[in-house]
Amino acid sequence: MTTMVEDVNKAGSLGASIQQGQPFPSIQVEGFLTLVRTGDRLAEQVSHPLRSKGLTTQQYNILRILRGSKDGLLMHEAAERMVSRAASITRLVDRLESSGWLTRVRCTKDRRAIHLRLTAAGDEVLNELETPVNEAIHQATRGLTSPDMETLCDLLNQLRQPLED
Repeated sequence: MTTMVEDVNKAGSLGASIQQGQPFPSIQVEGFLTLVRTGDRLAEQVSHPLRSKGLTTQQYNILRILRGSKDGLLMHEAAERMVSRAASITRLVDRLESSGWLTRVRCTKDRRAIHLRLTAAGDEVLNELETPVNEAIHQATRGLTSPDMETLCDLLNQLRQPLED
């Protein structure tokens, strides 16, 4: 039987990766930190094709959200649908608007509300990025089989769901 310290430095583990010298306080802490580190590495891999267009993953996410909505969305609705929350949705929208990839219009009924809509140029940049981004995702997740990915999605959904209720 291995000790906790040996388990912490097991090949391929987070403990080995970050050269952890002592056990994590709990499996929950280890799982959380492993999830955060892995998410960071996955996002880094997928961000490579986005950089060619000067986009961040969050900006790309906003464009994809708007593409999925034929009539556009209110800014707060787009923010709620983001996979990863942005510190400032306004700054994201400013950059995307200045690039000509979306339009922003103040609503006439509620002057506080801003309506966002994807432009033809925004749709074009999404078309150009679709294949390279999908390839980057497949490359980044190559360590798992499709059934493993299904299991991972199920587990992550179980973990996330109570946090969204």
